[in-house]
Amino acid sequence: MEQFSFYNVTMEAKAAVARMAKSGIKVAEYMTELPKRELLEQKLYKAVEMARERLEVKAA
Repeated sequence: MEQFSFYNVTMEAKAAVARMAKSGIKVAEYMTELPKRELLEQKLYKAVEMARERLEVKAA
């Protein structure tokens, strides 16, 4: 009987995700814990800044 460990399952899952991404399938990643508030704010502001820049380029 084959023995499974969390590590093996995790590595197999990561390998499957990598194969899907290479084949053009979009893969989402979800956090199970939130990062510190400061980091979350930085990422949010950066995402908003990038979106505004894309809109400016489109409008031009």
